[in-house]
Amino acid sequence: MMSEALKFNSSLTNLNLSVNNIGVEGAKALSEALKYNYSIRRLHLGKTEIGDDGVGMISEALGKNDTLTQLSLWGNKIGESGATSLSEALKCNSSLTYLDLNYNIIEDGGAIKISEALKVNGSLTFLDLERNGIGTIGTRMISEAMKENSSLAFLVLRGEKVDERNTRSMQKKWQFVQTTE
Repeated sequence: MMSEALKFNSSLTNLNLSVNNIGVEGAKALSEALKYNYSIRRLHLGKTEIGDDGVGMISEALGKNDTLTQLSLWGNKIGESGATSLSEALKCNSSLTYLDLNYNIIEDGGAIKISEALKVNGSLTFLDLERNGIGTIGTRMISEAMKENSSLAFLVLRGEKVDERNTRSMQKKWQFVQTTE
């Protein structure tokens, strides 16, 4: 099984499993491998049908793995529960610099959880929350968290409801992408 081989592989640095139906069971196996693997730097799991449960397992591995720098989880139907798991992982993880969560269903509740992590995380430099159904409450909480965050340099909120006051606040310090469509 691939996940067993990944536990002991020391040369693979980029793993792209995007657009493969690995599901929750695949996420579980991959999570176990990530707890032992210290070579993978970039992991792409876009549209892999892992959902909140799978993201919870991957998040657990983030607490133990300190070499992963890029994680792409776009299009996995991640909601508030998955965002909560990621938030807890981001509070203690110091290696992840890039997180792509676009085209999920994080909404305000999940955005609030992610904003809590942004207040304490000092490694994340890129965060993509495009098209997650985040409303003005969620974007306001992210804007508030940005006042305490010193590492995030690029934030994507394209397709989200960002009021003008939050946009002005975010554009002062960070490269911020938001358009209305």
